[in-house]
Amino acid sequence: MYRRVLKASSLALLVKLTGAPVSFLMFFALAQAMSLEEYGRFAFAFSLALVLATAAALGQPQLMLRLLPGYADAGEKWRAAMRFALRNVGVGGFLAALAMVLGGLFQGSSGYLFAAAPLCLLLAFSELQSSILRTCEKIVWALAPREIVWRSSLILLGLGVWLSPVSGLTAATLFAFASLSLALVLLWQSYADRATRYRTSLDGERDRKTHV
Repeated sequence: MYRRVLKASSLALLVKLTGAPVSFLMFFALAQAMSLEEYGRFAFAFSLALVLATAAALGQPQLMLRLLPGYADAGEKWRAAMRFALRNVGVGGFLAALAMVLGGLFQGSSGYLFAAAPLCLLLAFSELQSSILRTCEKIVWALAPREIVWRSSLILLGLGVWLSPVSGLTAATLFAFASLSLALVLLWQSYADRATRYRTSLDGERDRKTHV
């Protein structure tokens, strides 16, 4: 038991330590690819999306970390907990995205806020899916796709625009790309374990064998 906890903690720390410079490089690359005004818009909307996504999650990621391990051998309770969390995050994410859209309308049809709206739902769902995978002891799969893979895609976008002769990257374009790339990363991540292949796992066809 002690070794399992130590291994999980060590892997999580390793991913976080790797993700820190990746995050720095992401913001650096995007700053080079955008004008001062557009980067300011991005920074504002991205920070707002993170706050709204945290609220949209409604504490479900933490709840899953507590409940799912205890329901591992109680199939129906496990599925009920999953449905409850997915439903709540879906509703919360929709309301967060709606709040972002209303904020854009209040500002006078701010396109970059409209483009950032889907990110609220995706970030909230990302936290939930990460927690589910952590209960399956898929620590690297739970953290690395968003912390490293997704942020690396934004680095490549920023560097591509910075080094190319095209005009600077706009916040709206960046958020559209960020939402699409995160959605694809989450879809790819969901295949890490049968627990996150929701169509089959919620029907009862899941394998509780876990590997990091």
